[in-house]
Amino acid sequence: MASLLDKFPRFLLPKEMGSFEVSNLEFEPISSAGRQGSSLAWLFRSKEPDGCAAAIIRYAAGGEQPLHQHHGCEVVYILEGEMQTSQGMLRKGDLALYPTESSHASSTRVGCLALIIWQNFNVKRAS
Repeated sequence: MASLLDKFPRFLLPKEMGSFEVSNLEFEPISSAGRQGSSLAWLFRSKEPDGCAAAIIRYAAGGEQPLHQHHGCEVVYILEGEMQTSQGMLRKGDLALYPTESSHASSTRVGCLALIIWQNFNVKRAS
């Protein structure tokens, strides 16, 4: 299997942020209600409760996330595998944009690696 570094697009940072090494990413399980088979590695997280965040999310085959709503926009870029969302199937190289206050669910039959960027990171489960 190719390394994560082979899947990740070129990543440039402002000089004041220092260096970024994909090989040093540490994945941690995601334990939010209803989410199964997923872990993430934070790229950055705002300290403000309504700030932005970015992470690499790894879904195992069969992983899923129930319907939820974001208070800000979300951008999803598929690095490897595929993800079924409420809006349709996303495959390697696909980009999905979710506007503020949108709701969606996601799952993967085969597994998926995605770059996700959130504005206003607070998330709540949709009813």
